[in-house]
Amino acid sequence: MKRAIVSLTLLYGCASPPPLPAPRVVPLPPPVAPAPPPAPVWPAASYVVEPVSGLGLFPEEQRAAQQIIARWAMARGITVTPVDAIEARLDNHGRGLAADGQRCGKPLYRTEARTRYASELGIVGSISSSVYCGDEGCFLSVRHVEGIGREAKTGRRWITPFEAEVGLEALAARLTIESDADGRGGLLGVLGDLAKGGKVEARPERLVVRAWRARADEDRKELTVTLSDPAVVQQCLPPDGSTTVVVGIGGDGKPNRCAPTSHRRDPARCVCEALTSQVGLGLPANARISVSARHESGDTISADGKHVVRAYAQTYIKRDPEDAMRRLPSVSHASIESWDPPRSASIERCFVERAENASFSVLVDTFFGERGEVRSVAIHKGEELLSPSEVACLKQTFRGATVPCPGAPRTGARASVGVDVKTIGEPRPSLSDMLGKPPEGVLPTKPKKD
Repeated sequence: MKRAIVSLTLLYGCASPPPLPAPRVVPLPPPVAPAPPPAPVWPAASYVVEPVSGLGLFPEEQRAAQQIIARWAMARGITVTPVDAIEARLDNHGRGLAADGQRCGKPLYRTEARTRYASELGIVGSISSSVYCGDEGCFLSVRHVEGIGREAKTGRRWITPFEAEVGLEALAARLTIESDADGRGGLLGVLGDLAKGGKVEARPERLVVRAWRARADEDRKELTVTLSDPAVVQQCLPPDGSTTVVVGIGGDGKPNRCAPTSHRRDPARCVCEALTSQVGLGLPANARISVSARHESGDTISADGKHVVRAYAQTYIKRDPEDAMRRLPSVSHASIESWDPPRSASIERCFVERAENASFSVLVDTFFGERGEVRSVAIHKGEELLSPSEVACLKQTFRGATVPCPGAPRTGARASVGVDVKTIGEPRPSLSDMLGKPPEGVLPTKPKKD
């Protein structure tokens, strides 16, 4: 019996193992893109509570003030958007982000974002609050604004005397309705004069910093700012760029806090860092100060050194069919209404070879792709006034235009802009000479009556 077991063992031990079955290939499921975060839910046909102006508030204080005004408005039957949700959304757009937090376009100012996404967010107006002072004292004013953007009209307005020692919530409870006035504002941009006293005056590049107390109920005369290193502040701003921040000054006279006052925060944050790095600002201790900084690029000078070149890009060139006095942005798609054409200094560089006095206008069309990228640029009108090098330069310059995050498929969307250019180098008659007016300080003689 033992011999049989051994034989069997040897027989199976020497045989080759049976073949393994072929591995089964199971295809992986396609990758699933992460779902975007759910959109905030709030009532349709609601009103945005705007930041309270005139108090120089830091961000967390501003949010608390908006919550107070929101509660006050809801107690009067006004439907408002939840403050935290809408501020987070507007803050994203101020950073050049889409609603899901992905970077996709140019940063939007608060009013641009609010106007652009009004229908998507169900916004039909705003609640605007401010503290202001005049000859009769200081007041807290709250305005109920119907409509968004160019259609905004002020409806009801509430007002109450402002007292610094009284909390905002108690002040809001005292508000009484003042009027049902409605009104509309407007903005007009112009190309500045090129000469003064009959001679060209080229403006130099410079940094302009202004400061005043942030609270409306304090003495708001302009303060002197002392910068130990102005270049650090200037490099934060693009040519002709500007920003405003609120700065807290401690008991030692040094800045201890700084915050942007706008949702477009990139230059403001840099300016805040630059201001707090200064040795001293020479501002009052224990105060909140509004500081504005502007980088003036100065005039572009022609290659021969004898002419000043100035250019201005007019985006509002389409006439409003309902209001002959109002112009609209000339765009083919509403999603690019808030586009940014190149800055004047960039356009002016295209005309530095001009060696004669000139004044002309051209119409430039910029075509955008699906993601807001510039696909092509065309000189729609006035190309015959330009040299080949000026045409090439202008087209290349407009390829740097930026648009907000796309709101809808828009390949081929077009934005038109009128470019006004002036070059001047020779003395010209003063305005008084051209109008036949007497020189300054000389009174005109009145004709005698019969």
